[in-house]
Amino acid sequence: MRDMFRLLTILLFATTLLVACGGSSTGSPASPTTTVMVYIIGANLESEDGQASANIKEMMAVGSTANMTVVIQTGGAKKDPGSEADTAKDPTRAIDWRRVQRYQVQKGTLSKLDDLGPDAKGTNVDMGSKATLQSFLAWGVKAYPADKYIVVLWDHGGGINSGIGSDEITGNALSVPAIQESLQTVSQAQNIKFEMVGFDACLMANAEVAASLANSTKYMVASQDLEPGGGWAWNGFLKFVTDNPAATGKDIGAEIANSYLVKMNLAKQTVTLSVTDLSKMAALSAATDGFATALQKYTVNAPASLIAWKQIAFARARSLDWQTAPILAMSTDLVDMASFPANVVTNINKYVGADQPLMDASDALYNALGAAVVYKIQNGSNLPASGLALYFPSTLAAYVDGYHAYASNTMFSGIATFASKYTNGSTGLVKNYYDFYATNKDQLEAQVTMDSTKGKYAAVISNDFALVLSAHQADACQIYYDANKPPQEVPCFDAIQENVNTATDSTGQWGVDFIGTRSWASIEGSAYTVAMIPDQVATVGSNINNRSLVPVYRWNTTYSYWEDGALSVEEYVPEGGSTTALRVLGFQGAPGSSSNADRIAPIKDGDQFALGAYYRGKYSDGTPADYYVFGRTNRQVTVSGGALNLKRGPIPSGGSFGYIVTDLTGKLSVSSTVGYQN
Repeated sequence: MRDMFRLLTILLFATTLLVACGGSSTGSPASPTTTVMVYIIGANLESEDGQASANIKEMMAVGSTANMTVVIQTGGAKKDPGSEADTAKDPTRAIDWRRVQRYQVQKGTLSKLDDLGPDAKGTNVDMGSKATLQSFLAWGVKAYPADKYIVVLWDHGGGINSGIGSDEITGNALSVPAIQESLQTVSQAQNIKFEMVGFDACLMANAEVAASLANSTKYMVASQDLEPGGGWAWNGFLKFVTDNPAATGKDIGAEIANSYLVKMNLAKQTVTLSVTDLSKMAALSAATDGFATALQKYTVNAPASLIAWKQIAFARARSLDWQTAPILAMSTDLVDMASFPANVVTNINKYVGADQPLMDASDALYNALGAAVVYKIQNGSNLPASGLALYFPSTLAAYVDGYHAYASNTMFSGIATFASKYTNGSTGLVKNYYDFYATNKDQLEAQVTMDSTKGKYAAVISNDFALVLSAHQADACQIYYDANKPPQEVPCFDAIQENVNTATDSTGQWGVDFIGTRSWASIEGSAYTVAMIPDQVATVGSNINNRSLVPVYRWNTTYSYWEDGALSVEEYVPEGGSTTALRVLGFQGAPGSSSNADRIAPIKDGDQFALGAYYRGKYSDGTPADYYVFGRTNRQVTVSGGALNLKRGPIPSGGSFGYIVTDLTGKLSVSSTVGYQN
């Protein structure tokens, strides 16, 4: 018996040694583990609408599991925590958004891990700081070691030039170079590569953003378009990760896209989302450089380049775009990476001459793009998004204003992280395209001038243009220069419409005339005419017909301020009718994408709207400026009967008539005016 005990002891010790030294034993190996780190800058998305908390509740539906840890860092919003009673009903109410805090997400609840401040002296911890993001990533990797690491940044997004944010308390945002450096520093220090970096934010699926992550990350998940406030379907995302522990970033990204599409279809909202294999970015960058090189000869400063430059500009204006509307002074200048090169090739071949090297370069770019974007979803548009956008300026004056500092936003430690021949330097396509414009402004910008010799409402436009609108100028318009002061009375363009005929002459000038038989739009039941501007974004390649935006300001009853936006208006033929009518689809905070119908908030009884109008700005010394701006008027309407209806009819007597033009450079030009006759 003693010998038997001794034998059993030896066998047990030997088995222990095998396991301790990495040998195998009976049973299945442990499942791969994943740490999910979510960096949530709450901003006004949380303080006004509680949208971050809504997504955290979705995370809590799954929570951390045996093979998945979910940690979040919150802050950057002007929202206080709830009472004990509030927290008992809703654990997310425990979050103090004015402070920076860390939580582990559990099923049905949150476990507070750390409170980073402000400190006792009131010094803020800035969620818009590179150091804060880097600290969170380093802490997450060290505190929760795993086989795979997923990082998601949550807030507003603005693409390569705006990054992520901003922190509602400090006002700071995370630039793309700051995000790049944070990830790269932690990746190198911890000797890991992040499996996936996602952006639950608008407009971040840019080739430049993807390239910036390639050294630290395997896959990127992001949207070319705006993202509705509801965000990703976090419960579906996290359930897939824990149920499929061996899934790659590609698999996980595809599930994020699919579950997001289901959620947004149920909410009747329009979205895009794509998964990019970042190991393919070097090839995509090289192909983009090849396309830039092929186009370079058309952007050198030579007279023969003028027509070619215009064809590039025309291609830019007609390509699938997100959030660029020069007539509304709105510009992110992000264009679809497949749509734009294809349109450039078409225009150059047709109007300049067949260019085989350019066609070959465009084909190579298209193929490299297809290899990089490994999964994508989209709804609500006839024109397919490629999965990645690319910066190319349409509003050229914005290129040098400090906001669109494009070259610096594609640099890391002074080195271009994406397509240097496209982005910067003496051979950089974007820079040379801008330089050509700066040198040849007189031959590219368009001025509109009334010409009484050709008719009462006739005008000429000195150059090619993107959009021309007829405009009625009221003699007196109450404009709020300052929200805290009474309105000031100035002339303003209060009625704007696309009721014009145009034709070019032998000199290259465009003749313009008003279609007097087409009446102006006004709000039914009031004397207010409206600025009805073609939705330039919604019309490109879309199945939407004749949609316009009426810029307005809506009174936010929750936070007591006027929020700017637009009424979305559609022209249609009523059932059984023969003439067109107008219907207001709802209110939207900004122009959206190639199909924006389902992102529009319905109008309800009691909604208050103030109309907007163009008026001449002032220089700092009070003298009239040579530009026009858009502002809120005191013309207000309150919705009654559940709808706000538009009708066509004459403008009340008086006032003047003129034209507003945006040219191929994105510049707005306003003509002189003549007396208006009904």
